Amino acid sequence: KQLSLTAFSMVVISASSATFAQTENFTGLSVGANFTQTAATHKRTEVSTYTDTYNYGDTTSGVNLQAAYGFKAGDSMVINVGGTYSLNDYKAGVHSYSQTSYDLIGKDKKHYTLYIEPGFVLSDSTLAYGKLAYHNLTHEVKATSSNTSLNESIKFSNIGFGAGVRTMLSKNTFLQAEMGLVNFTEKSYALGRATYKEQPKLTYGSLGVGYKF
Repeated sequence: KQLSLTAFSMVVISASSATFAQTENFTGLSVGANFTQTAATHKRTEVSTYTDTYNYGDTTSGVNLQAAYGFKAGDSMVINVGGTYSLNDYKAGVHSYSQTSYDLIGKDKKHYTLYIEPGFVLSDSTLAYGKLAYHNLTHEVKATSSNTSLNESIKFSNIGFGAGVRTMLSKNTFLQAEMGLVNFTEKSYALGRATYKEQPKLTYGSLGVGYKF
């Protein structure tokens, strides 16, 4: 019995040590770069001058940078807190507005996020995670015609969601894949003689590489 108890204790200690080691692989400071494919769509409703409701959008390939710090939150749980910043603008599309001969050209820029990322350790090299992120960006819209040029910039923000998988290639380097979306809150702004309501939405997929210190 004594031998059996000793063997059982050794198994428990070994399993606990292995789990701790797996968790430690994903804690601490890390930085990375993500190659992204982002679809930006905008729902716009004109509420004065003319009545017009339409959607417009486009897709953009680009890169964002990230920095995060991971905390051990249990035997197989890690919580990362961090942020990202996009190095490129997102094309938001063009809409031809025939009643006033305008082409409305949209662009989203200065996009950054602050996030919390609970993760579950699947193995010593693999972490699956969910993401809750605060998103902020500036939407720039221009109305151009043969004799007129108008432009406006407005900031949008809201909470978005995502999920992904991170795989350690070595003690310090990793790959990660992620998908997510955010629906921004609706805002109004004036452009020329008209007042508009607009609501952006971003859907993205990314593949990234990173380094854990």
